[in-house]
Amino acid sequence: MTVAVLVGAVAAVAALAGGDSPPPEPPRAAASTPTTGRDEDPARVAARQKRRAEARLDRYLSRTVGETRPLEVTVRDCKQAPAAGADVVVYDAAGVEAGRGVADADGRVALRVSKGATVTALASLGPREGGSVPTVEEKLTVGICPGATVLGRVVDRAGKPAPGTRVVLGDGLDEAEADERGEFVLTDVDLVATGLSAAGPAGSVDAAFSPPLAPGEQRELTLRLEVGQRLVGWVVDHRGDGVVRAQVTARAFDDRVVGRTTTDRHGRFWLKELPPGGITLVAESARDGAASVYIPEDHGQDDVVITLAPAGLLRVDIAGGGTARVVAGDVAAETSTLATVASGGAVYLPAPATYDVMVGEGESERVCGHVLLAPGAEQRVRCGAPGVAVVVGRVVSRETGDPVIGLPVTAAVERELYPVSTDPSGRFRVEVTVERTESGLLRASNWDELWAPGDRRNVPFVPGETTDLGDIALDPMSAVAGLRARGPYGGIGGELATVEDGIMLARIVAGGPLDAAGVVAGDVIVAIGDATSGYLPATEAVRLLRGEAGSRVKLRLRGVNGVMRDVELERKVIDLGHSGWVD
Repeated sequence: MTVAVLVGAVAAVAALAGGDSPPPEPPRAAASTPTTGRDEDPARVAARQKRRAEARLDRYLSRTVGETRPLEVTVRDCKQAPAAGADVVVYDAAGVEAGRGVADADGRVALRVSKGATVTALASLGPREGGSVPTVEEKLTVGICPGATVLGRVVDRAGKPAPGTRVVLGDGLDEAEADERGEFVLTDVDLVATGLSAAGPAGSVDAAFSPPLAPGEQRELTLRLEVGQRLVGWVVDHRGDGVVRAQVTARAFDDRVVGRTTTDRHGRFWLKELPPGGITLVAESARDGAASVYIPEDHGQDDVVITLAPAGLLRVDIAGGGTARVVAGDVAAETSTLATVASGGAVYLPAPATYDVMVGEGESERVCGHVLLAPGAEQRVRCGAPGVAVVVGRVVSRETGDPVIGLPVTAAVERELYPVSTDPSGRFRVEVTVERTESGLLRASNWDELWAPGDRRNVPFVPGETTDLGDIALDPMSAVAGLRARGPYGGIGGELATVEDGIMLARIVAGGPLDAAGVVAGDVIVAIGDATSGYLPATEAVRLLRGEAGSRVKLRLRGVNGVMRDVELERKVIDLGHSGWVD
């Protein structure tokens, strides 16, 4: 009986070491042992049998693969705990299996490999695997993370499979698309997901894991979709910081409000059960500004980012004190009040936008300020008696700083033009009688085209006050390459026109970058890169928009429908002689 056990042990150990088992030797007669008068300890018998089996295995391996050495492989999970039950396979430098085993309760596997051989260990447990680097050491540690597997099925409200539904684990740790049976598989490697979300043609839904996923677990669940699209995202200011308590409104194609929410303390928002079709999201914050973004129908999006244009600051001074109400400009006085401001106070408002400042009560109420508030700008309205508004400044050469003498300067206020000229020091003075604070336009240009035109937008004409614009720097026409170009040049493919809060695209070149991006005539560029175009002279806008073919430029546009959007264009060679304009 002793011999039979011995032969079985040798075969078992040889199997752990890989390769063929050594041929069994013929049974031998058991050696006589001194009698002690009592039975020997079974543990000592087993240990002795194991040592004999290992010795015989060593002799066998030395004849077939040379000398051997012990190899201990320890397997740990992602929490550094023993990975009991892990399957371990050892390979030599040629990729040939040199041994295999199963980790014990301490995560260890004891093997023997050829002495001096470089080996690599691979361990697996459930869906996760881990490996070691090639080594000649006698001890290896392999790290694996058992994770958890989610086996799920998505159904609609009627309980029918919902194929094509996109399922996302946690914050994008893993994602899958439901097959024709509505089934999906997700894996959480690090066991950090608290839930998952699903969105598709049949609707969307969020689900939380309760209890949390456990290592090696296979969680089975069924998701029943709610009707409508799902949009999740962030509202950030122009610096990229989250905006707290911003109002987010979802509008359908026909401008109906189909959803409304506010951002949390991180600037994040959630909108669910939105109707099918494209959705326009409008985000507004009194202090940080406003912006909108169009989301085409994709049945769910989790990474919408709405970047607010900086708000404008409107200050109000009222002669004799009192309060004023602010309404949207160019509309009747009975329009709902956007803000109420006491004399000497200020309010942040979305920009760019035109506002009327109203003072008085009842039939005596009047407009004391009609101003355009630009993003990031401060505009002051003085409510008092009508009077003369004075605007002064100085025109100089950008290259030398010398004054530009005798240059025509024209102010446009309430559709009236007020022309003057610069004096021998380059200074000018415009006097306009106004009944209220007005935002005007100032243009410095000459008829012989020696100087490129320079504009100042949103110049405040305040009754009874003088506004000093400082220096207005002009470029010699020769320094603005291609401003009057009629031949090929690198650009975005549009003809520009100045409006009070930006650069309007009057015409679009057929086949140009703007045309390819879906931009149409009448759209307004409100920002070029980081520059707000409402304050840019037309020549500076041309300088920023034109460039080497193949280079890129970012624009913020206000469409003819009032919707704001961002586009990034690649400049191309524009040749009007061969391209023509979009009808």
